Amino acid sequence: MSETSDKLRAKLDELHDLLESLDEVDPEAEALLSSAIADLRGKLATQSTSERLEPAESPLIVDRFRAAAEHFEESHPTLTGTIGSVIDALARMGV
Repeated sequence: MSETSDKLRAKLDELHDLLESLDEVDPEAEALLSSAIADLRGKLATQSTSERLEPAESPLIVDRFRAAAEHFEESHPTLTGTIGSVIDALARMGV
């Protein structure tokens, strides 16, 4: 596993914990973000150390995180910042 993948996994854990700690969350937005987290974790779990995320799937994952960031932007800025960190980590991976 690469250092970048490890950092991304840590950010996903942080993001999941933040989402779980929120009291009032739109169920649809929560489901969108939870699904994106789970899907990205699944992709990372199956990738080899030298392999990148599949190009056809990568934009879809990034778009889902961006949509979640837009939804939470006003109501949960800390969560939005962490989503941004995940998006940045994906960009560093070439996604």
